[in-house]
Amino acid sequence: PLTSALQVSVKRGLDGAGSLTINFPATDDQARRCLTNERRVRVLIQQEVQGERVLRELGQGVVRKRNVQRSESDYALVVDGPDGLDALTRRTVRLNRQYDNQTLSAIASDLVSLAPGWSVVFEDSATAALLQSARFSGVTVLKALLRLCEERGLHLRPSATLANTMEIGAFGKRAAGIVTNIASLTREAHTNDEVVFIEKLEESESSHDLFNRIYPVGAGEGQAALTLRDSDRASPYPIKSITEADGSAVYYLEDADSIAALGGSPAGIIEKILTFKEIGPISNNATAKRLAANALYDAAVAALARGKASQKTYKANGVKLKTALQPGDKIRLAYKGEVWRDNVPVAPLDVDDYFWVLTVTETVSDSGASFGLELSTLDRREKDDIGALVEAYEKTEVRNLSIQTFPMYFENTWTDFIECIISFTGRDANFKFKPRDLLTDATRVMLDFKTYPLYVFARINDQFLSAGTQMDYYFNITESDEHPKGLRLFINDVEYTAQFGGPWNPVPPAPDPAPNNPIDVSCDITEIVRAGGLDTTYNIRFKASSNLFGDSNRVPNYTGALFIGQNSTGVIEATVRTLGVAQAILPG
Repeated sequence: PLTSALQVSVKRGLDGAGSLTINFPATDDQARRCLTNERRVRVLIQQEVQGERVLRELGQGVVRKRNVQRSESDYALVVDGPDGLDALTRRTVRLNRQYDNQTLSAIASDLVSLAPGWSVVFEDSATAALLQSARFSGVTVLKALLRLCEERGLHLRPSATLANTMEIGAFGKRAAGIVTNIASLTREAHTNDEVVFIEKLEESESSHDLFNRIYPVGAGEGQAALTLRDSDRASPYPIKSITEADGSAVYYLEDADSIAALGGSPAGIIEKILTFKEIGPISNNATAKRLAANALYDAAVAALARGKASQKTYKANGVKLKTALQPGDKIRLAYKGEVWRDNVPVAPLDVDDYFWVLTVTETVSDSGASFGLELSTLDRREKDDIGALVEAYEKTEVRNLSIQTFPMYFENTWTDFIECIISFTGRDANFKFKPRDLLTDATRVMLDFKTYPLYVFARINDQFLSAGTQMDYYFNITESDEHPKGLRLFINDVEYTAQFGGPWNPVPPAPDPAPNNPIDVSCDITEIVRAGGLDTTYNIRFKASSNLFGDSNRVPNYTGALFIGQNSTGVIEATVRTLGVAQAILPG
C-alpha cells in the first residue's frame, strides 16, 4: 500500500467510464516505482460512519498518464486514468457479431465475456428477459453495451459492491438521504450520514436538445434506409406517416403533450431526424426486417422520452458525503438560497424535488473530504463539443465497418397465350414472379404488359412436293390482326383490374363494334409486393373476355386460313422490373 497520497479524486458517471486522479509527493520512491502506466489502482479511505471508523473503497482505476508538477512548496507526482470500466474499452467485439431475437441478458453476457473476468447483472428479471436482435462490428465491448442500453432506454454502471461487474437497468431508485444547504437543522441532523450538505449550487436549464417529433432512420442510405414501416409496435407512441412530394412515405413518432405545452400544432412541433446506423436487419426475410424496425422504434421511443422536455441540471459542491450515492440513483434536493453562475451569486432558488444523479465526484486530501454532484431532471448527460465530435467520429468508423445496404436492379420478361371462348372460359395467361432472396426491401416494382395478335406456323397446301424440293417454301407464319379483348389482371387470385385502370381493350355491349386496340400498360405493384413479402411467389394471371356482342374475330388456323369466330385470343408479354435494397449478409 501507498500511504503518502496528498489528494485523491474519483469521479463516477452514468453510462460511461469514470476517472481517477492521485497526487503523491515526488520524493516518494515507492510511489514512483509502483505507479507506472497500466498499473491498476484501488483507493481505500478510512471514514467515520455512524460513529465508527470503517475502511471504504473510494474507487479503482488504471494509470494512463504520469506527470510531475512543481508548486511553490514542493514537487508532486500526479497520476490519472479511467476507472475500472476501462477494461471494457480495451476489448472489441471484432467483426460481424450478431444476435437474432435473443434476450438482453444473453446478449450482454456474451459481450461482457469478451473481457476476461467481467460479468453483468440486471436490475430486474423482466428487463433481462426482453428480446432484441442486434449486429455489432468493429466497436469496443463498452460501446456495444451502451448501444444495447440506449436502444431500450436503459443505463449501465459499475457495481458498487461486486468487483468487475456491470449493472444494467432503468435505475432511478430513490436513494436514502437528502441534499440540502439548510444550516439551521438540529445537531442530530449534522451527525446523520444521510444528510448531504451543500456549500455551493449552480443551476442551468437547456432546451438545446429539445424535440417532440422524431423521424428515426436506421442502416442504409436514402430510399435504402431502414424506417418504421415494418414495425408492429403501437405503444407508447403510434407510428404516423406523411407523404413526400415524390410519393414516398416518411414515418415518425411525436409526443402530443410536449407539442401542446409548447403552443400546440404546428407552432409547438420541434422536429429532429435521428439516425441509428447500427440498427439494421440481420437477414433479408420479413421477420428480420420486422425485428429491426421494432429495434429502431424502441431506440426512437427512448430518445423521444429524453428529448421531449428541456433539461435542468444542478451542480452541487459540499464537504459531507457519507451516503453511498450511485450514478443512476435519484436523490432529494432541498435548497433555499442563492445559486451561482461563473462563481458569482445570481439569483435566489427554492427547490425541493427528486433528481437523477448523473455524476458523483469525491475528493479526499489532507485538508478533508469534499464532493461534487451533478443532478438533473432527465437521465441524460449533456454532451460538450468534444463529446459530440467523438460521437460523430465513432459513427463514421462504425459506418465503415458495419454492413450497409446498396441498390439492386433486375427484371424478368415472359410470354404466354390467352384465349376466351364463351364468357370467361378458355386459357388464361399465367406468369410466376418471386423476388430475389438477396433483397432486404423492394423500393419499386413495376409490372409492364403488352398484347400481340395470335399467330400459327401454317401449312400452305395439303400436299408435299417430290423429294429434293426444299420444304421451307411450304410453311409460313400466319398472324391475326386481332388483339385480346376485355383484359383483366389478377395477382395471387386477387383482382387488381380496376385499381390500374382496366379492363383493357374492353368489349362493348351490342350493337357497338368491338375494339381492336393493342395494350401497353405499366402498373406499380410495389405496395402489393411489400405487403405480401419478398419471400412470396406471386402468380400473375390475365383473363380475357369473349367477343360475344361485337364483331367476329379473325384467327388463323393451321392451314393459314382465317377462322371467323367470337372468341378472344392473343399473346401477352409481361415484364417485371424490380429496384430493391440488398445487403451482403454472411451466412450464420
